[in-house]
Amino acid sequence: MKSVFAEYYPYTKHQKDLIWNNCKIVLDTNVLLNIYGLNNDNRHKFFELLTKAQDKLIMPYQIGQEFYRNRLNRIDEYLKGHNNVKTSILAELKSLINKIENSNPLPFSFIRHHDSLNQNLVSIFKETIVKVEDSFDSVKDQQLSESIRKVSTDHILEQVDLLFKEKITESYTDSYLEDLYSLGKKRYEHEIPPGYEDLKSKPEPRCYGDLVIWFDMINYSKANKINMLFITNDVKKDWWEEDKGVKNPRVELRKEFYKETGMMFNMMTQNEFVKYSAEKYDISNTEQLQTETQDLQLKVTDFNLDESDMEFFTQLINKAENAPNSSISNELYFKARKWAKEKSETRVINDRFYEMHSEISEKIQIAKVFDEELFHKTISKLILISSENDDELRLSSFEKVKMALYDSLKRYGEF
Repeated sequence: MKSVFAEYYPYTKHQKDLIWNNCKIVLDTNVLLNIYGLNNDNRHKFFELLTKAQDKLIMPYQIGQEFYRNRLNRIDEYLKGHNNVKTSILAELKSLINKIENSNPLPFSFIRHHDSLNQNLVSIFKETIVKVEDSFDSVKDQQLSESIRKVSTDHILEQVDLLFKEKITESYTDSYLEDLYSLGKKRYEHEIPPGYEDLKSKPEPRCYGDLVIWFDMINYSKANKINMLFITNDVKKDWWEEDKGVKNPRVELRKEFYKETGMMFNMMTQNEFVKYSAEKYDISNTEQLQTETQDLQLKVTDFNLDESDMEFFTQLINKAENAPNSSISNELYFKARKWAKEKSETRVINDRFYEMHSEISEKIQIAKVFDEELFHKTISKLILISSENDDELRLSSFEKVKMALYDSLKRYGEF
């Protein structure tokens, strides 16, 4: 039975090695873009691994297009991320200063009886703010000067160009893409992987990008009789299936690939690729690179909250902490604080969720008369929604919260 239903059995280490020994490696767009998020030492180490594997690398034309289309935006995102962390820390420090100066709420109220302590603490935190700003500005200047300060001297792009020189598949004709999009529509209706999850967040024809890459890999493998190893940080269920915490390529993908090519298909995340290739090429000291690629992998989505969003959420959470006579428990305050901080520092799930999230934030922000109880009810509902794993359920719940919030605020005549 195993020989007939081989796709249902996870690859053994021996099988993974066999695939590696006769394969081409495709780096997904998100892996290439993530290079901009690595610190300088880890970036050099990652390029060292790619240089060792250079003979195995190919780039589907679709990935090249996506890389160039999103490169400048990704650079901006990482710079925003730098600013957001800085803003978050500064906001926390300023919040502490405000609590100390106003001696409110507990446990800060005891400070009102100790003027010298009050003044000393405020002075310390103000000095710390200056040091934090200087430290972040110094790191930012160094990062930009060594990598991406000027687009015309983008050394990362130069290295990517060098690695993939003459390794890009042929461009696609309009008729080929039209036929593929038509096929994709039918496949997505029946949730045939890969790519159907992108229907939730991307318009046509962008939602068919993964499918274009998929058939490019199949066509290359068929023509060259070679296995394919796909490195991606996209961990959606239209690429992966999970059994007892272990992720493997979808059974349907392995089956279709073998049926069409007679060759084998495997996948790794960027973090797994770093670990595996380092062992293969006997490259040491990749632990920090593995850690950073894992962190970046957890943040792969479409949008990042901007600085104004972060400042606004900080204001909201301060309201939660300072609100008198609230029925919300201390535990819920802690969850609200953690939730707001995480939402400020990481990317949001998808386009529609982001837009709805921003819309709600804006409506609360413009309300001239703020209902504290309404705020607490809303923030507690958002906490519950944020813990949902199902994007569609989360989106539906968010819509209900939005409408309830709007109805409640209408009585103030704000909109």
